[in-house]
Amino acid sequence: MFRPGQEFQKIFPAKYPMNHDDCCHKLEGFGWSNLIGIDVNSDNFCGAGILHTSSQQIGCLYRLEPNKQAK
Repeated sequence: MFRPGQEFQKIFPAKYPMNHDDCCHKLEGFGWSNLIGIDVNSDNFCGAGILHTSSQQIGCLYRLEPNKQAK
């Protein structure tokens, strides 16, 4: 990721309490990998997946950082 616009960050409050195992299952249900032990913070989620569109396939990396203090 070396060009502008290839990285995106969004911060928002969760509408419901976050259960770590439920989040893992949901991410995997969408076809995203869930890589354990990548991040030093075990509350974070890291992984990869491929977004398929009608014209191309886009490789994506993700890192989700639950912020329990977000309002």
